[in-house]
Amino acid sequence: MLKRKNTKGKIKVMIVCGSGIVTSSLAANKVEDMLDNSQYEYEIIKSSVGELVNLNKKADVILTTCNIDKGLVNGIPVLEARGLLSGKTDEIKEKLMEVLDTQ
Repeated sequence: MLKRKNTKGKIKVMIVCGSGIVTSSLAANKVEDMLDNSQYEYEIIKSSVGELVNLNKKADVILTTCNIDKGLVNGIPVLEARGLLSGKTDEIKEKLMEVLDTQ
């Protein structure tokens, strides 16, 4: 899912949930809503916890709806994103934008 051109380059956002299917798809829709009106061109990668080790090298930031071992992410910023599912997106959006602005 590639969106909007910008001056900062393409950002890869990984969404991690337990199975990598349903919850990450719902969260991905919310993240798309956040980023569609931003300056960022982005790609969303949906992942399960089990796939995280193989896919994390492709991400600039990881949003997770479950607990993950921080040792699996190789220093990539991780944001807890359970609030995406309950409609509490403002705080997550603010933190996401802070991370992306430092990339």
